[in-house]
Amino acid sequence: MVVLDGASGVGKTHTLRGLQKAWPRVRQGPLLDVGLDRTLDAFGPRTLPRWWDLIQRCDPPPPADPGRVSWGPLGRELVTGMHQVAATWARTGFDVVVEHVLLDRTTATDLPKALTGLPVLHVGLVCDEDVLEAREAERRRRTLGLAVAQQRQTADVAARHVVLDTTMATTEELVEELLLAVGERFGLEVR
Repeated sequence: MVVLDGASGVGKTHTLRGLQKAWPRVRQGPLLDVGLDRTLDAFGPRTLPRWWDLIQRCDPPPPADPGRVSWGPLGRELVTGMHQVAATWARTGFDVVVEHVLLDRTTATDLPKALTGLPVLHVGLVCDEDVLEAREAERRRRTLGLAVAQQRQTADVAARHVVLDTTMATTEELVEELLLAVGERFGLEVR
């Protein structure tokens, strides 16, 4: 079980895809993606904008502050269910990666509780705020300031085994660091 935790735009999805491709270097079989993007995709493309509004909200920020982000009631239920699905698949014998934004202590407490007894590597992805803002501005349909707000909120919410900075690193470099961390954490040989 690998948890990739970080703000929107920090590079979780690219890192996850790279890790999935490289996974045969440490383990046989697939590395299943049970993250927020896949969970939101379950709603279908036509309903996603509507559900996204229900799942997260931005509190009105004071001037020069990106504000705070919180899960709405539906979002909290959805995230709790996602944790349970990830844990069930891992207990079934699959290798699982969870792409996540741990916005608050409730979510950060629920995840390890769901994963109790499973071997877990929790990886935090971070990025310089100016780079994060630039990435966010390049992406369509993004709320400017959301990524910085998420990064500030997630910084100290959960204990992470490894923190990787995506500011200048390539996906390949991040994947190599991840594979080494996976090998060390789980006693696996990296080929």
